[in-house]
Amino acid sequence: MKRLKCSHCKTTKSELEFSVNKANTFRGGRSYDCLICERKRRKNYLQKNPQIRERINALHRKYYSTEGFKQKRREHYYKTRYCISLNKYKEILKGQNGVCAICGKDNNHKTQRYLHIDHNHKTGKVRGLLCIRCNTIIGNSKESVDILKRAIEYIYKHADIWTRFERNQI
Repeated sequence: MKRLKCSHCKTTKSELEFSVNKANTFRGGRSYDCLICERKRRKNYLQKNPQIRERINALHRKYYSTEGFKQKRREHYYKTRYCISLNKYKEILKGQNGVCAICGKDNNHKTQRYLHIDHNHKTGKVRGLLCIRCNTIIGNSKESVDILKRAIEYIYKHADIWTRFERNQI
């Protein structure tokens, strides 16, 4: 590992403590200032020139609000979390005719624009796409078939009470 001297603080440090700058072939493609000094220099510059910081922030806001960035972020999330690509997501969605696998409704919800990826928490295998309500039901039941069966029995047991109640209200 090469050791380089910082031109600002004059200390000798490992080359890993300097940022990459391919233009500096003399220093092995590393910056003249160490990372610490470089950060201090940038921070001081931006404090003295607030209009530059505002322009940078405006550019970031503009970039992060683009559809291209949102698509990239979704693609990255699906790959890292569920090991599927955005194309695989679209295939599953097409196979389900664009609707939730349980209730059969599309996901035209104000805050949730996409169907959620339902997966087995033990194996990680993707099962399908669900709306937020159905995904919450599966999650709150802890994926327990027994709990879901008891919930169904409970609804059937009290179904006649509700129908009588509704008739009396009319």
